[in-house]
Amino acid sequence: MEIYRGDYLVESRSEEWVWTARNYYRDLLVSTMLELDDFMQEEEEYQKLWEFYEQVHRLIKYDERLITGGINALISAGRTGMARLKYEEAMKMFEENELSVPPELRELGEKLNSDYSDDPDEFLADLQDCEESEGAFVCDPQIFTRLYELEKRRSQRDVPPRSVIHMRLAGECENAGVKNIGDSFMDIISNQLRCGDIVCRWNDKHFVALLADVSGAKVKKVSERLINSFRFKYDMPGDLEIEKRSYEL
Repeated sequence: MEIYRGDYLVESRSEEWVWTARNYYRDLLVSTMLELDDFMQEEEEYQKLWEFYEQVHRLIKYDERLITGGINALISAGRTGMARLKYEEAMKMFEENELSVPPELRELGEKLNSDYSDDPDEFLADLQDCEESEGAFVCDPQIFTRLYELEKRRSQRDVPPRSVIHMRLAGECENAGVKNIGDSFMDIISNQLRCGDIVCRWNDKHFVALLADVSGAKVKKVSERLINSFRFKYDMPGDLEIEKRSYEL
């Protein structure tokens, strides 16, 4: 688990042997996590088990076994409020990607609903226990729109400036290629922007970021830095460009 750092040879996309090795190492990490789950369940170390699931989930985001395992660990630890939050996040992810919801996850929803508590102290305690995150806040288009409306209202008062960057993958590329390139670009954006910034991948080709306390020429520098960092780290196809535009709220 300490050795794994993400997709194997992530800069290589087309070679079949790379994908085979990448899937092997990813499956090895998941199976290791599931074995650790069995051990820590026996030891009743539920909170520590949840922390391990969070560690792995940062590297592999869309595995239903990790999602249900992490939620079960929270339930066993008595943190049903946080478990409900994670369940709702998972359901939204499946819905937005038009994926069928696994039966195990539906059963967790029924269990959480039956254990529902209307005590706000429990919910707030779980929120306070959330780890501080680095990088930008990543959200879906619906939440981004709501946050944009809030920041637009805030800009009518005497507050630091807010700016929006819109970036688009332009050029010819197969759908699968655009998806993979976009995943890598999203990783650069979310990690290099600050924790007060808000990032949204609107669809496979479009990305928007709402920057706090940035305006004027600084906005252009930020977008150029993101694109240059992406080109430096990943081998972007020659016929693909990244268009950008920005404006202040």
